[in-house]
Amino acid sequence: MTQESESAYMIANPRAGRHRHKTRFGHSLAQTPSIWEETREQGHGEALAYEASVRGYRWIIAVGGDGTIHEVLNGMLRNPNNQSILGLLPAGTANDYAASYPCGQNTDPNHPLRVDVGCLRWEGGQRYFANVAGLGFSGEIASRARDMLRVPARLRYTLALLRQLGPGYGPRKIRMAVDDGPMKETEALLMSAAIGKREGSYPLHGRADVSDGLFEFLRLGRLSRRELAWYFPAMLRGVLPENHPQVHQSRCKRIVVESSIPVPLHVDGEFPREACPEAFTRFSLENIPQALQVALFPSA
Repeated sequence: MTQESESAYMIANPRAGRHRHKTRFGHSLAQTPSIWEETREQGHGEALAYEASVRGYRWIIAVGGDGTIHEVLNGMLRNPNNQSILGLLPAGTANDYAASYPCGQNTDPNHPLRVDVGCLRWEGGQRYFANVAGLGFSGEIASRARDMLRVPARLRYTLALLRQLGPGYGPRKIRMAVDDGPMKETEALLMSAAIGKREGSYPLHGRADVSDGLFEFLRLGRLSRRELAWYFPAMLRGVLPENHPQVHQSRCKRIVVESSIPVPLHVDGEFPREACPEAFTRFSLENIPQALQVALFPSA
């Protein structure tokens, strides 16, 4: 048995919203040999996680928010033989994914939960995501929100949403196939394929289950600015309008999208840096059931 096989490799984002010093990481790691590394730039957390996975660390712990988890997840899954457990020590502003960890689950890191992982694929590349992929209006909001890092998470996404209501607002025409269904033309203002319950700090996907092998899929069609403003206060509480002809909710395993122009998107609030925007005229989203073990570490 190697030292790494019983050790924790902690990857911390020093720019996370509620960054904690390494001596404050909770009683569940107090007796565990651990290594602490801080990220220096975008992509560094992914490189560290890949190396830690190859070396066989039992736990690779993301200390930060959803962006940190996203990088660590992708680094771990770059190793096809990954056996490490993804640890969550929430220290970001929104912590959307950590909020989806099932209530009442044992937080003993020796009893992790097997969870689904999403995979975005486009010609020439792919990117994994832990929590949610957002398309169209959602992708544009995430892009705007990334420029407001000093603003609290929910306010940040609310301001970004209000700014996105300006010129250019409206649905886009796309072609889409769900699971084994045919490609169909449709209009989409916003689409989300969610594993977790929250997106942009809003509980939009309350029925999502991180371990059931299915996306919680939301598509908004042709909603006017007035309608969106009318429903927005309820959406903040995770209440979507029922029986509205332009609000579609379902569950699925796979989505394929085609568009004549690139579709704005985000995965866990991040834009896939390996791809140029023009890559997203045809792409797919696939749920990989129970692809990873995850443990939530209580904070001090």
